[in-house]
Amino acid sequence: MLWYIPPHKCATLANETEVLNDYGLVNDTSASFHYQKCSIDLWTNVTGRLEQVAAMRCLNGMDYGGQQHISFVTEWNFVCENRTGFTEFVQTVMMIGQGVGAVLSTSVADRVGRKPVFILCNLCMFLVGLGGVFSPNIYVFLAVRFFTGFFQQGTGLAGFTLLMELTVPEHRRYVGVLGGTNWNISMVMLALTAYLMRDASWRSMQLVTALMALNALIYPFLLVESPRWLIANKKYDQALAVLKRACRMNGKDFSKVQKLFNRKIRSVENGLSQSSEQQPDSEKYNVLDILRHKSLLKSSLVIWLTWITCSITYYALVLASSSLAGNRHLNFFLMALVDFPGDLLIILVLDRIGRRFLAMFSLGITGSGLLTASLLMAYGVSGLERTLTTVFSLVGKFGIGVCFSCLFIFTPELFPTNLRSAGLGMCSSVSRFGGMMAPYSRVLADVVLWGPGAIFSGMCFLSGLLFINLPETKGRSLPATIHELKRWNSGKGEQKTQKPLARDMEIEITPTEPSINGEKELIG
Repeated sequence: MLWYIPPHKCATLANETEVLNDYGLVNDTSASFHYQKCSIDLWTNVTGRLEQVAAMRCLNGMDYGGQQHISFVTEWNFVCENRTGFTEFVQTVMMIGQGVGAVLSTSVADRVGRKPVFILCNLCMFLVGLGGVFSPNIYVFLAVRFFTGFFQQGTGLAGFTLLMELTVPEHRRYVGVLGGTNWNISMVMLALTAYLMRDASWRSMQLVTALMALNALIYPFLLVESPRWLIANKKYDQALAVLKRACRMNGKDFSKVQKLFNRKIRSVENGLSQSSEQQPDSEKYNVLDILRHKSLLKSSLVIWLTWITCSITYYALVLASSSLAGNRHLNFFLMALVDFPGDLLIILVLDRIGRRFLAMFSLGITGSGLLTASLLMAYGVSGLERTLTTVFSLVGKFGIGVCFSCLFIFTPELFPTNLRSAGLGMCSSVSRFGGMMAPYSRVLADVVLWGPGAIFSGMCFLSGLLFINLPETKGRSLPATIHELKRWNSGKGEQKTQKPLARDMEIEITPTEPSINGEKELIG
């Protein structure tokens, strides 16, 4: 709704006679003005012969049919002439903010905790949202969009990390996927809100969405800090308080948990106990090791391309929903709705068919759906074919949603322990390039209608084929070192899963275990 462009044309000239005089014409039936979308055409009809005299810009502004208030694009007249593409730049600025926020907010969350970053960024989202309501010009609005992306990442990444660190390993897959449904629910609510406020000002819509962030006021009373983060920072008393609350809520004997907790803490501090996954932690890596090791670099390049493909395809489909056949609000609603069965599919089949095959399958669905939609756009002219274009676009959205969710589970499993957070962080940063390019697909569609779908389908097919080079991680223990990762690629690695309870105990209290950050963008 913020950047929706309603049907428009050049406003009627205040003094047509004066313009005609400039061209040496008189105001009679032989001359006529034709008000087009971005130009005013002057025609003459002499002895039954039509002749175009001039094509002028919109000298008296634009006529939006009474809907100038409906988006910032129309309020500030970002249409026609040299302003084409500026609205896409607004979305790109938000993606840049997300990239910066993804790096900085996770660093702060590792230092001060997940809970305060999550709550503070939510409150900042409210304040920034209010700034959008009262933006006097496009420059202030650009700053608002940047910080919206910045704080959205703080909210999303810190919240997802907290969610995953509060969950035992055997349930993390389910909770991770179900946590992603919050995004889907938000998209559905946004579609319904936009429909109910379809005749209201974009500033009113901005105010309503900003008010949603006020739920952060109750979070201090409902949320707890991550026990893993507390233990990693040797805040043992606070960690015990969280565990005591969890025991009380679940009807468990806290005294037994406390004894086990104290014994394990003493063991770790005395250096007497290390889990199999922590033994190789003496091998310290940095992000440059991704470039130094051929097998790790090969996997990273494939997964980076797939993240970019998912990001550009996902956001481009969402942004293009208003231009598909049918009601734009319904299309946006359906685009959000198709993600729900995708998340259910992951829960049901991920551990049965594996991460790699599910990702390849979903990329194939997306590529096939978008390729079909592109062909229908290129050669279809009837109402039925335009409707089928929308249907196959929804098929593509379903497939890319499945792949995106699968990546959040698959990616951390492809990196060794001391590169896991850095590896996932790099994937998140790289995906921003796709998000930045996605808004400009509308500009390409104005030139070649089927162009964006053809490009996205090609990227999906290419990413799916390259996935053959990645190892399957289903049923394997997480790789602890680059050497172990190489054994995976050579087919010599063990395929075994540690006992969930024992593994969880080690992970939850070992200070060196890195957190796993995750997000789904978006967006916008």
